[in-house]
Amino acid sequence: DMANVISKTGISESNIKIIPNWSPAGLAIPSKIQIDELRSRWNLGDKFVVLYSGNLGRVHDLEPILDTATSLRDQPRIIFVFVGHGAQLASLQEIVSSRGLANVKFFPPQPREQLSVTLALGDLHFVTLQERVKGYVFPSKLYGITAAHRPLIYIGPQSSELAELVGKNNLGLSFSRDQIPEIGNAIESLQRNSAAMESYSQAAHAFADQSNVALAIKTWETLLLSEPSLAAN
Repeated sequence: DMANVISKTGISESNIKIIPNWSPAGLAIPSKIQIDELRSRWNLGDKFVVLYSGNLGRVHDLEPILDTATSLRDQPRIIFVFVGHGAQLASLQEIVSSRGLANVKFFPPQPREQLSVTLALGDLHFVTLQERVKGYVFPSKLYGITAAHRPLIYIGPQSSELAELVGKNNLGLSFSRDQIPEIGNAIESLQRNSAAMESYSQAAHAFADQSNVALAIKTWETLLLSEPSLAAN
């Protein structure tokens, strides 16, 4: 999407190189004991955790998550968890309070060394993006989620690279922001469908294996060595 924006300014395609993001280094799949300890500490029990982990910033479309939580407020096993901070935190907390949503919890950002456990805590993850920033922002959290072998629900522009990646690689499901009933139905269905969850998990594992930092560095290195003017700079 970013390359399309640049090419429309008249930059030749031969001068544009796309290098995908990659998962953070050092992520390892934690043990069940570690995950259960965090679940216990956060009082999540055996609930089906739908997680948004990361920046609660201006480019992320987060209110549809709360609309979905509202639609599923009578489902006792499903809980929505936000881990992080950002410009939207206060307004999101205000919405949760005004609606009396007992199925939504907020936690502060966790230490970097805790990232593997935090990501594994989510049975299902959210990735969101506002329409207005489609050509300028790519939520890199996709790569951490897949490194944790977790499925995701993407909410955002369907004519985007992110929606294409999710569908093409079977990483989860994609919806536009106005499909709240469909998102709620999908979450209800997935929390009962272990076979579908396992299929998405395996696909995430395969995708993560192709998106590691070593491969990314190799791609950068090849590009730099093939362009002496870049290497000199």
